Amino acid sequence: MKFLISDYDGTIKTYDKNPNFVERLIFRKNIDAINDFCDDNKFVVATGRNTKSIYDEAYKYDILYNYLIGYNGRVIVDKDNNIINAEYIDN
Repeated sequence: MKFLISDYDGTIKTYDKNPNFVERLIFRKNIDAINDFCDDNKFVVATGRNTKSIYDEAYKYDILYNYLIGYNGRVIVDKDNNIINAEYIDN
């Protein structure tokens, strides 16, 4: 089993500023490759976004994943949205 960890914005998903046909095809190819990889391996999305935001994106575009790392590494959740680890910053 292998793990693949990837950023989301600008890596899996191209930027919305240029939503041309070629970029949409690249985005779909990325998702298809990730979903094929997940057949026998683990996929993790790591992003600066909050976990709800990236969860919504994964649901919207049917992206399979095993873990989401959000808030620049401060929160890790599994595919069932259970918190694996959370680091909080005191005021």
